[in-house]
Amino acid sequence: MTDPKDRLSVPGVFGYAAWFALSAGILEAALLLAHRRLIHGFIFLSPHLVWMAPLSNLLWFSILSAVMVLIGVVVPAVRSTRAIIAGCLFLAALSILLLPSQLHPVAACVLAAGVAFQGSRMLAARAMWVDRLIRRTMPALAAVVLLVASVTISLDAVRERKASGALGASRQGAPNIIFIVLDTVRRASLSMYGYPRPTSPAMERWAGRGVRFEHAMATASWTLPSHASMFTGKFPSQMSAGWLTPLDTRDPVLAERLRDSGYLTAGFVANLLYCNRSFGLARGFVHYEDYRISPGEFLINSSIGRALSENRLLRRISGWYDIAGRKPGEEITSRFLDWQSHQADRPYFAFLNYFDAHQPYFPPAELANQFGPTAGRNYDLLELRPYMGKIDDPAEHLTPAQVQAEQNAYDATLAYLDREMDRLLTALEKQGTLGNTIVVITADHGEQFGEHGLFDHGNSLYRFATEVPLMILGPGVPAGYSVDQPVSLRDLPATILEMAGTGATTLPGQSFHRLWNIDTETTPGPVISETSGPSPKRRFQSTVSGGFHAIWSADSVELYDFAKDPAETANLAHTPAGRLHIGQLRATLDSALGVTGVPR
Repeated sequence: MTDPKDRLSVPGVFGYAAWFALSAGILEAALLLAHRRLIHGFIFLSPHLVWMAPLSNLLWFSILSAVMVLIGVVVPAVRSTRAIIAGCLFLAALSILLLPSQLHPVAACVLAAGVAFQGSRMLAARAMWVDRLIRRTMPALAAVVLLVASVTISLDAVRERKASGALGASRQGAPNIIFIVLDTVRRASLSMYGYPRPTSPAMERWAGRGVRFEHAMATASWTLPSHASMFTGKFPSQMSAGWLTPLDTRDPVLAERLRDSGYLTAGFVANLLYCNRSFGLARGFVHYEDYRISPGEFLINSSIGRALSENRLLRRISGWYDIAGRKPGEEITSRFLDWQSHQADRPYFAFLNYFDAHQPYFPPAELANQFGPTAGRNYDLLELRPYMGKIDDPAEHLTPAQVQAEQNAYDATLAYLDREMDRLLTALEKQGTLGNTIVVITADHGEQFGEHGLFDHGNSLYRFATEVPLMILGPGVPAGYSVDQPVSLRDLPATILEMAGTGATTLPGQSFHRLWNIDTETTPGPVISETSGPSPKRRFQSTVSGGFHAIWSADSVELYDFAKDPAETANLAHTPAGRLHIGQLRATLDSALGVTGVPR
């Protein structure tokens, strides 16, 4: 029977829990930061984790404490000093053991239980010393967390004020610029390009007031290198941007050029995987919003919260399969419009990244079944899709009904994005600022739904993965103009700089202005895409030229008729005429890149 003197009071139980929670959270954050600093490893987490991890732990430790207090009413031993210490040590050890992704959660729990058993026995024997340590250091721990939180939160504001104050004079009458990237939106699924479902009626209507590009090709089939190309004007193999490598500072970027010309630059991004500051895309922006303080961020900024949010059993029970902390499109639109409404004294360049069409697809409830049922999706399989590569027979993994449900959900997210584009542009028009604003709407890459036996993106350079929408509105842009010539998104920085008329040194690429200016001779620029994946089987190069699309990998080559075979079903590479075209296209690609061979 437990000695009543050994039982902790209810405040004492929660005091112990708070101390262990803050200590474990601080240690967890320190280990993650050390991992990043010492071996340059990337952690896809908010910089606020240094204070969010301790506070997030408070939630889990408090829940455990509450449970132990309730059980202690019936079983007094559960409120003993040793039992409380054991419970807290278990969660503390678990939070650290869950950090290495290679360790299975069950193994982590077993090891944490061993630490709790041995540690509680030793600490309970020194109960008075432990109690004194907790009472004396608790204020300091709380003060450290609060201080770090206040410094972290205020640091961005200080940097922004400093950068804003350093801006030079801008050109009189310079247009505003809005550069919108709809993450993972493929051309083939937009009604503005002939798709039978009305997924983009608003964008089609707005495109009638500017230039629409019929065949815009991303330079990569996944986020970071594609965005990097649209910021630098370079092709992926000419930059550092990779799966775990950020865009370095060797090459100037569009935001820097415009900032140096007096533009106030701002970024509003929803893709927190590869568009966060850590990957180099925030360079040149005075104001940049990636991670924000939200319940979802609190959840995933502790290892226990991340493990719970990713647990398949809990997901099945709760029916929740979305990304914790995900920003909906309406938040990006609203944050931009709010920021923009306070900018009246100088032109601005705003980069908006929307993430709603990225897998897993979860459109708003009112649009979810607009194009058909979305129930019955195989979420367990979809969680693994980015790592599956090629599926030889999709029917063995996803039923036709499941594939259709995925496409129904995807198309509904496109309709949602279309609604947001309409809301944004309508708001600017009502303000009276749209007439002096250059608006570029495009996507960083497409998506695959079983075509060529592939799902997701980043694992091929077929047109479903690289052909994207592109429209440009603004002063000097002819209304209702269509460009049929295939173009590369790599030319967007040069285009924006020319249209802005900054006089700044341009970036690589050719401005699209030549395509609608009848006084300018049009010379097609190279249309090249590259994807260098984590394995040789996922490294590709492609080029579009002379009416053909050629794709090279480490052990194969493919050739498709660009106009007659948009689904790329007939590989012409091994026909006599095809072999001739392949040689010509290879020479075109090598000449444009200044290198030879498939990137390795």
